[in-house]
Amino acid sequence: MRLTINVRSGGSFALELRKDVRAALIADSNVTTLLSTRIYDEPPQNVTYSFVRFSDLQRRSTDTTSSTNTEVIFNVEACS
Repeated sequence: MRLTINVRSGGSFALELRKDVRAALIADSNVTTLLSTRIYDEPPQNVTYSFVRFSDLQRRSTDTTSSTNTEVIFNVEACS
C-alpha cells in the first residue's frame, strides 16, 4: 500500500498517518466486506470480532539530495 501523507504545519505525522491508513483500509471494499469499519490502531476494550489492528509505526527518512521522503513501516494484524 502506498500513501501520500500531507502533515499540516504544527500537525502530528503519526496522527495524520493513522487517520490515512485507516481511511485507506476502509476505502478497500474487500476489507469492509469482511470487517465493516472494525479497523483500529488501538481496539476498544470490548471490541467486536473480527477486526484489523495496525500498529508499530516506524518512520525512516529516505531523503536524497534532490527530494525529501519518509518511509513508514507498520504491522497489520487480523483478529478473529
